[in-house]
Amino acid sequence: DSSHSPTGSTILLVEDDPGHAQIVQDYFSLAESFLVEWVDCVEDLWVELKQGGYDVVLLDFRLPDGNGLDALVEISARGYDLPVLMVTARGDERVAAEAIRLGAADYIVKQSDYFMALPAAIYRALETHELKKSIQASWKKIRYQAMILENVPDAVVVWDVEGRITFWNSAAVSLFGWYAAERLGEHVSESYFPMFSPALGWPIKTFDLNEVERAVTTRNGKIIWVSSRVTALWDESKKGHLIGTMDVVRDMTERKAMISKIELAQTRLAEKARLASVGELASGIAHRI
Repeated sequence: DSSHSPTGSTILLVEDDPGHAQIVQDYFSLAESFLVEWVDCVEDLWVELKQGGYDVVLLDFRLPDGNGLDALVEISARGYDLPVLMVTARGDERVAAEAIRLGAADYIVKQSDYFMALPAAIYRALETHELKKSIQASWKKIRYQAMILENVPDAVVVWDVEGRITFWNSAAVSLFGWYAAERLGEHVSESYFPMFSPALGWPIKTFDLNEVERAVTTRNGKIIWVSSRVTALWDESKKGHLIGTMDVVRDMTERKAMISKIELAQTRLAEKARLASVGELASGIAHRI
């Protein structure tokens, strides 16, 4: 798979000097496991990119129908996601610096033997590009998961293995009264656990999958009842590697009050039934007397 390994990758060489292009093609066909396709102008660059199948672009700065810097910007604007290496004339540091600023993966100074430096630069560009894609995918996944947690109705608090709070959603703000900015980075043993009764202990050594009822003292001093479920977070790529802990907390104050009212009503009903039984017994005894 050329998209995951530099070996076997396909290079699109944009070079208006046939002699240089031939040297690069011959060198890679003999010394490296790259396939090099060659075009000599910007117009043909778009034709080839539209057809697809390329892993990296080797782009000369001076071309008959444009320059490499403009083409570099246009490659990104057209949505092509692949590394571009700019080839500049000897001593043209300004062009090289501008190419990097505009998003080029690297630049190569065109000298008589410049093709000798190409393999290492291309390998480096491909590996860096794959790393960036992996990081972007990871961040996209993290943002998606954070969005889900942000929109759940329950309070969600996450802390890392060192006990530092890393996530505090909007529901946690509403429930506890503290804003995320006031809690992120704080240690749970100082800013989170003390709110609960019975309190959680640090570090947490065992995780109970069942919900535990706890009393919570909020920021304004109000005491509420919640159900709390503390769950370990494991790294999917490293089996058994703990990366953090998540507490999902649900406000059950109203439910607790309702249950108390029901229990009180049942107690009163049972008391009335007992008194009625005693009254009936007393009435029977009196009748016999």
